[in-house]
Amino acid sequence: MSEFRLREMPDMQGTGEKKVYPKLKNMGRLTYEEVVDWMVQNCHVPASNVRGVVSALSQTIAQLTARGHSVKIDGLGTFSARLGYAPDVEPEEMNAPHKLNGEQFCVSGMNFRPDKMLLSEATSRAHLKRSRRTVKLNEVRTTPEERLAQLTRFLESHEFARVSDYWKLSGLSRSGATKELQRFAAEADATGITTSGRGSHKVYVKK
Repeated sequence: MSEFRLREMPDMQGTGEKKVYPKLKNMGRLTYEEVVDWMVQNCHVPASNVRGVVSALSQTIAQLTARGHSVKIDGLGTFSARLGYAPDVEPEEMNAPHKLNGEQFCVSGMNFRPDKMLLSEATSRAHLKRSRRTVKLNEVRTTPEERLAQLTRFLESHEFARVSDYWKLSGLSRSGATKELQRFAAEADATGITTSGRGSHKVYVKK
């Protein structure tokens, strides 16, 4: 039985009204070995076969997406590479496109679109139970340190984060998200978060 909560958030259309969205309770991240053990016990596949297929599949997806292909795995989904600036590129270089070449870019993330079959299978196996409480937008149950860790994980798969990204990620109000991002950037040596761009184009990136 999976537990879910209802969360009150502003309407994304900017109407000022609040809407209720369901969210599964996070039961924690499973490690690679735990997933292998699950497959061995539930799919009756030898562990060596699981590791071999996963390794071969990840290498193949990496090689083909790096060449510009999108890779569709029936029952799983479609993968494609996302480019971003290399870690050592300075903000000044980003604003001088005539000086940019292949060395300034890297594969910074992977786009994934789940297959309809995967969604259908997950839906058929989801036995949901509602939590007793509704989480409101202004009810933040994480610490700044936990939110910084969330932001850091987000930036591992995204080129940058906007205030709107952090607002949705953290559960803070928009002004609260803005102030906390500014504080993270002001303490860049400790947080590892800095800024790129100016004005309305300012975004937050890993230092």
